[in-house]
Order: sequence, then structure tokens, then C-alpha cells
Amino acid sequence: MAPFYAVLFAAALTQPTAPPGENIALGRPYTLSPAPNYQHCTEPGDAVQLTDGEYSEGYFWTQATTVGWTSANPALVTIDLGSVQPIAGLSFNTAAGVAGVTWPTQIVVLVSDDRDAWYDAGEVVELSRVNGEPPAEGYAVHRYWTDQLHTFGRYVAVATGTRGAFIFCDEIEVYRGPDTLLSEARPAAPSGDLSQLYRLRFAVGEYRRAIAADAEATAAAIAADPQLPAGLTAELRAALAEAVERNTPDLELPDRPTWPLSPAHADILAVRGRLWQAQSRPPVAVWQTDRWAKLAVEDQPPGTGGLTPRLDFVLAGGEVRAQTLNLTNNTPEPIEVRLGLDGLADGPRPAWLTVREAYWSLTRNHGPTASALPDAATAPGGWRITLPPGMTRQLWLSVDSRGLDTGTRAGTLALSAGRQRLATVPLSVR
Repeated sequence: MAPFYAVLFAAALTQPTAPPGENIALGRPYTLSPAPNYQHCTEPGDAVQLTDGEYSEGYFWTQATTVGWTSANPALVTIDLGSVQPIAGLSFNTAAGVAGVTWPTQIVVLVSDDRDAWYDAGEVVELSRVNGEPPAEGYAVHRYWTDQLHTFGRYVAVATGTRGAFIFCDEIEVYRGPDTLLSEARPAAPSGDLSQLYRLRFAVGEYRRAIAADAEATAAAIAADPQLPAGLTAELRAALAEAVERNTPDLELPDRPTWPLSPAHADILAVRGRLWQAQSRPPVAVWQTDRWAKLAVEDQPPGTGGLTPRLDFVLAGGEVRAQTLNLTNNTPEPIEVRLGLDGLADGPRPAWLTVREAYWSLTRNHGPTASALPDAATAPGGWRITLPPGMTRQLWLSVDSRGLDTGTRAGTLALSAGRQRLATVPLSVR
């Protein structure tokens, strides 16, 4: 990344605010992991500059007073306060907004008395929101800070992560709290593995942000519908607020990172399903797009101009081809859908057809991505899948021509929920 001098004088700088307490990190030693490596600011002074009390002047990541990392995610700074201290808060001064530099997604703070047992103390990006956020666009210097840590320790580890390739900082301050903090119980059991603890904390943060994004999208969808009765609008907002309240930092990680990610997340999706139900959508919409077209969790079939679902496979000998169907649950409850073939001599679940579900899973840079493709569960007469409420799931149907005779097979794929026929989709194999 070359220096972006063109915006030097147009940069919007957020000057550090008055500290909320004594900076007990001032002049204290620290370790860096990995070593800083950004070519335009890395130099021997990196070993002392994060606690020297001096802030960079000028374009942030070209100044010798800035410490910078490339492809370090996270960047870990561990400060030795010299003795166990009451800790009320922390600040982290950085810059981003242009030249591929993005704002931190998390600044995780961990504390220890002896550098062996580590405790989670909080996450500064989230706690700092009440003090202002960096601009959505354009270069800026921003100071993330909080006075809400309420912890104690001698060693303070600051692990910073981003969705981009670069992390920069010129100063970290740690604010002394009242002595009463020294007698407070820590909120969770310690971990002897610092790396494992901050990576777990990062994972929880990513999950919480993904859940919050679905909640925000649902709130926006409720607000955007002027036809909803006032009473229903109030009910939906109350149910959404209750679910959001349970999206807490002590979220337990699921066995697999697929939608929904937690019980609170399932309740948020149920609110969206209830909204869709109130908009007179069918309980399950069966629809189709180009199989390579981008699809989102909340996508609905287009009102006009959409494809009429059909499954046509044209294969050469020994070839495998796939087609897709999208299923949207427009209710607040999970729905079991059964699938089976009709009109084929090979039976309702022939060996040459495989049905897979595209599970939405969490990715670090791109949010939910439908990339996991486990086989659908089999059932008498075909397959069965469970659609979570308030979301769309894609099915991938693959035909393997090995062992198939030449010619054409034609029938239908029937989709049902309980005794209700949802759709009958024409299917042909040539």
C-alpha cells in the first residue's frame, strides 16, 4: 500500500478527548506480537511509542511515531503496569478510511496479575460507541476509549482485529480506577492460554455483530412497512428488543457457525418471519434464481420478472450437473419440508440425484455465506429439510449421469409441508 498523500490536508482528524483518569500506562514497557512490519512507519522506536504520551502529527501511517502492522490479525500489545492496578478504562488511537485501511472490528482487552491466568475485561470498539464513532467514509484519526472496564491487573493485553489488511496505532492509554476495583470479583474463570482466550473473544464478537446486523435489518423492515397495524408494529418491536437484549457478551459459541447462531438469533429471525407472515406472503415460497447469483439470508422472490422454477439437467456421459431452488420461510416457526420425485420409474429418491442444503455460515470478511453443502436428510419417499423462520435457504440438486442410460427422464419434484403441497417443480434429465 503506497502512502496516500493526496488526502493529507483534507483529512478529518478526531483529536483525543480529555482522559477519564490517570494514564497508568504512560512510560510503561510492552511487548508486541507479531512484530510491526508496515514499511512506512516501522522503526526501532516502535518499542516505546505506544506508551510515550506522544500522538502522531500528519498523515498517520507515514509517521515514525505510529506503529503499523500488515496482515497481522490480530495485533497484540501486552503492557506491564509494574504492579496490580485498578483499571477503569482504556483508549486506542488509530486512523483509517482510505487506501484499503479499515477501522478495527474489535479491540479486546484482557488482564492478568501474573501473565499466566488471563481474564476477559471487555471490548473497546463496542464500549466506545457512546463516546462517538469514526466517520463512515473518508480518512480520519479516531480515538476509541471507554471508562467502563471495571477490572484490575498488572498486565493488560490489547488484541486488535480488522477485516482489512492493516492495523495502526500511535498511543494506548490505560486509566486508573478507584481502589475498590481491586476487591471486585472477576466475571469469569481465567484462561492460561492468552491466544486461545482472545481468539475466543474475537469469535464471540463476530457472532454478536452478525446477530445484531440481522436485528437491525429486521427493525428497518418493520419501520419501512406503513401498512402494518400499529398494535402489531409495537408487538414486533417489543419482541425484537427482547431478543436483542439477550445478544450478550457471554454468548455461547454454537457447535457450528450456521444460521441461526444462537437462541436469541432464532428469536430475531422469528420476528422477521412474523413480519413476512403479516405481509400476506405464502408460508413457504419456492423460487429460483441463477444458481451463481448472489443470494442473501433475507432475500425474497422478485415480485415480477422472476424465473418460473424448473429443474432441467442436460449432461454428457460421466458428468455431474447441478441446479438450485430457493425456499423462504415466511412464518415465525421452523417448518419441515419434504421433497420427493413423482412420475419417474426410478422412484421418489433415485440414486443418481443428490439433494444438499446450502447452510448460511459466518465468514470473517463477507458476513453470512451459503457455502456449506451437507446432504439433506433422507425420509420415506424422498428427503426432508427444516427451514428456520424468517430466512431463505437454497437447495442444490445434483444429477450424476454415471450409470444412467441415454435418453430423457421427465417428472416432477414435489415439495410439501405437513399435508400442504407447497410446489410441484418440473424436472427433466437428458
